[in-house]
Amino acid sequence: MTIYVDALASWGWKMRGREVRSCHLFTDNLDLEELHAFAERIGMLRAWFQSDSRVAPHYDLTASRRAAAVLHGAIEVGRREASGIWRARREALLKASEMTW
Repeated sequence: MTIYVDALASWGWKMRGREVRSCHLFTDNLDLEELHAFAERIGMLRAWFQSDSRVAPHYDLTASRRAAAVLHGAIEVGRREASGIWRARREALLKASEMTW
């Protein structure tokens, strides 16, 4: 399985009164257990996982956590590439659910 991080961007996050850029930690795999294990290795809590169905399942990362993710082997991708990975994962998930019928 591959773990990815996209580019840092300003999403309106505020920490201690100042805006903080963030990014996403995600995978192309349908099984999310390795993503959770990876997130734990870089100090993320499982409660921070976002499984919103409108976007790909992911963790939001600040710059320091992003650096830790890359240090631990996450692949850096741009926004366009991230969107393609998420789209392909959603399509694979849809196919997998159709096969179980």
